[in-house]
Amino acid sequence: MTIRLGEMEEWRLKNEKIPDSDDEAFVCSHEIQYEDVEDIGNKFRFFLTTKRLLSIANKSNKIHADATYKLIWQGFPVLIVGTSDLDRKFHSIGLSVCTEEKQKDFEFIFKAIRDGSFKLDNSSTYKPDVLIADGSDAIRNAFNCIFESNKMVMCWAHVRIYLDKKLCLINDNNERHEVISDIEKLQICNSTHYFQLALELFLKKQ
Repeated sequence: MTIRLGEMEEWRLKNEKIPDSDDEAFVCSHEIQYEDVEDIGNKFRFFLTTKRLLSIANKSNKIHADATYKLIWQGFPVLIVGTSDLDRKFHSIGLSVCTEEKQKDFEFIFKAIRDGSFKLDNSSTYKPDVLIADGSDAIRNAFNCIFESNKMVMCWAHVRIYLDKKLCLINDNNERHEVISDIEKLQICNSTHYFQLALELFLKKQ
């Protein structure tokens, strides 16, 4: 069943108050436009999270951002943001649904996390310096605009998909598996310094 913007506005009003429970979801930020000066048609953006999830954001200096097309709402992709710990486990910060996936939409999401963290703790200065994403210009530019950092790490899952497409051109199975193994070892380097050293050795080997 399709939901109208008016119904969405009513739902937002009922769910925008920060709850007492650490695990109850609320609308951290929203934008609903009934008319747009650039394009014809209504637009909306909203970001959902919990107090506990927002508290996770302040414990990390990196943020993951991407859209998942296997999870949609009203025909629009759900945009997932989160962080990862030292064991490389993903921890969600919240989710957003926007009518588009342009730079302004990701700026909205990043601002929602920053401002939401401040609402819960006015001493919070949430400002991650590393973005982990799929190479999207919209995400990278939004991250740079809001957090003034252009340090980006490609999401390994996306890199692996692109690798498989390229390396299938290598006919020798042993050679192909060896290249993949070497690249996977590059991926586990725990600092830029060691990555650069390992990369030089990898390129010499090729």
